[in-house]
Amino acid sequence: TVVKDNAPSGDGKKTCSVKQRWVVGGKRVCWTGQGGHRGGNTECGCAGKDRAFAASEVADSDAPHSRNALPRHHEVEFLSSLKGMHDSGFRVPGVSGGGHDPRDPEGHLAHEFNMLDVNKDGVLSEDELHQGLRDRNWEQDELQELFQELDANKDGEISLDEYLNGMSGRNAVKWWTELESTHAWKASKEARYEAGLARLGFNRTDNIKALKEQWDSVNQDLAPMMVVPYDVFKRHGKLPRSSDRITVPLNEMREGGRVVFCSHNWMRGDEEQCRSNGHEWEGSAHPDDEKATKHTLVCDSVEQLAKTKGWDLGSVYVWLDFCGIEQDIFERKMAGVKSLRGYVAVCDAVLVPYPDPSAADALTVDVLKTYGERGWTRLEAMVAYSMGVLRGLENPELWVAWKDAGGSFQLKQVEYSLDPDHLPDTGILKSEDDRPALRVHQEKLLNEMEASVKRNGYATKHDGTVRSVAWHPTMPGVLASAGEDNVVKMVKKDTGTTLRKMEGVGTEINSIAFNKEGSVLAGGGGDGNIYLWDVGSGKKKGTLTGHSDF
Repeated sequence: TVVKDNAPSGDGKKTCSVKQRWVVGGKRVCWTGQGGHRGGNTECGCAGKDRAFAASEVADSDAPHSRNALPRHHEVEFLSSLKGMHDSGFRVPGVSGGGHDPRDPEGHLAHEFNMLDVNKDGVLSEDELHQGLRDRNWEQDELQELFQELDANKDGEISLDEYLNGMSGRNAVKWWTELESTHAWKASKEARYEAGLARLGFNRTDNIKALKEQWDSVNQDLAPMMVVPYDVFKRHGKLPRSSDRITVPLNEMREGGRVVFCSHNWMRGDEEQCRSNGHEWEGSAHPDDEKATKHTLVCDSVEQLAKTKGWDLGSVYVWLDFCGIEQDIFERKMAGVKSLRGYVAVCDAVLVPYPDPSAADALTVDVLKTYGERGWTRLEAMVAYSMGVLRGLENPELWVAWKDAGGSFQLKQVEYSLDPDHLPDTGILKSEDDRPALRVHQEKLLNEMEASVKRNGYATKHDGTVRSVAWHPTMPGVLASAGEDNVVKMVKKDTGTTLRKMEGVGTEINSIAFNKEGSVLAGGGGDGNIYLWDVGSGKKKGTLTGHSDF
């Protein structure tokens, strides 16, 4: 991290007038005056010759007129050397990840912290903060208030994490304040709301009303829906954060725009999870690994999905929690979490980027390890399914993307299972404080799906004739159905949601029956075979032959 900042005129060591200085890791590396050093450029010892600057020379430099002091004609060469040092692994002392913290992507706050930390003990005392910021015309009472705000754990000192959290939050407040004060933003509030309504499509009056209620759950004041144009998302090179400020509101989308909602679990949710998964911990939670694996997977899958659906890639937008929900202001962050149902309601597809080859065997998202275990990701998949029910879709727009063992990219559409053991409110949560909010979302969705079944007058649909149905012997309200579309599934009659979709066998099933315990489902195929499925997983577990006809 290299910062060029102002220095006082004269340093008390030489008679030259110092105007600027370069700083690396909190140490002065070189100084340049308006007219060069006293005595001209010869004092640096270069005599106009090319010179390389080693990392050890730069890191050890602490005096303004040491052998590393640079006249102005060497600045470009010096910066080039610094870039090479960074690429080879040189990092700012005391700053994990060399300034790549997502709260401080350019490293400016980390650098500022190092400059304020005069005694280099890794924390800021109240005196250090006051002394460092007093030159910026802060009043004493303002400095005291700032210290109390940044000292989150109230231990009388400010850690780097506390500084990054607090100052990034202040920057976010400033950004939102300036945005909301503009006439254009104030005037477009209704336009943002109307843009979401327009995305609900045409439907029966009752279903449109239910879909509108989902969109109405969005807090348009604190958490308006913000998306990233796909071309911007891809060029960014990593998963964007809210502080990157590259999102746009719905009403600024191109005409005919498509929105892909990314549903995922964070790869570095906390330090323990991060290290257990073999990733580098950089001081704060992050949804991707240090190699931007998930960003690459999202880009590949969005492009493949657009090709599959016939979408113009130039009109595709991405919604991602890391950038779509404000990360640095708690009130706005919670408003975004509570708006989750509404966000999904106006999206065209929900995409699960899953960096594990085991996704190839998944028929429903709940069996995806880590993803299917977590409460919030279960809820996002449930919202995608319920929106499909309200829209009358045969299959929800729920897609999983992964790379197989050979490294090839794969994408497929999956079902959602409303297994009572896999409901969102029974899933793993990072904070138990989230469970009440999650349960509110879940109950709203269940109520809407039950009402939809009653309005429609049927529990589920097949593409063609339904050949057979069978009630589960031990699960009240659950039945299996088989159709000429070669699909066999178990559904809940009250909500119309699919509990399990059985693995395909390549032929239509004409009759089905459960065993007495309800653990095995048998189906008579049009090819003369009897197929057996494991009810718990939906996997085919056997084939009985011997018939010559269906």
